[in-house]
Amino acid sequence: MNDSDLVTSTNPRYQWLYEDYDPNITVDKWLELFADSDFKENIFKVLNGLYLSTNRCASCRQLADRFGGSPNFYNNNASAFAKKVQAKTNCPFPKDEHGENKYWPILFIGKRDDGEDKDRFVWKLRKNLEAALDKYLQDPSNRFVKDVSSIMSSSFNLSDKGNNLAEQYSTSYYVEKLKKYKNIIFHG
Repeated sequence: MNDSDLVTSTNPRYQWLYEDYDPNITVDKWLELFADSDFKENIFKVLNGLYLSTNRCASCRQLADRFGGSPNFYNNNASAFAKKVQAKTNCPFPKDEHGENKYWPILFIGKRDDGEDKDRFVWKLRKNLEAALDKYLQDPSNRFVKDVSSIMSSSFNLSDKGNNLAEQYSTSYYVEKLKKYKNIIFHG
């Protein structure tokens, strides 16, 4: 099964959950939340990982395989951020079939993967959250976007290689620079 199949299942067991739930969080409110000190680098990695994934959806395992870390890293950070979002916005709690509060649907819709791994759960960014990330990533003054820009500009300063053009344009030189910064996420 490829990633694009994750959004098109017709089997009711694999339909998107919490699609009808609306946390009532606007794009502007998401941008305010991104500016808050509770918006940490770890949650940015989770959200940006989904943003960069096909159809803006992936499982925690897929995110871990593609961007590093463990599936629990993505799951735990998303849940912790969703709890903070709920506390700051007082958005309504989504409930599961047992009447229990759920947090992850504040950020995502989700469903079981209908491919080979039936136990894998897939998240997809909510539309307003996706639109807010799109705006956030377009502004180089935002702290995580700026951090990536400063790492890249300092990492690829050719002047530190002297005047030897062979050294300046050596592929291995750039590979070594990239190895130092394992969490760089390219956008564009």
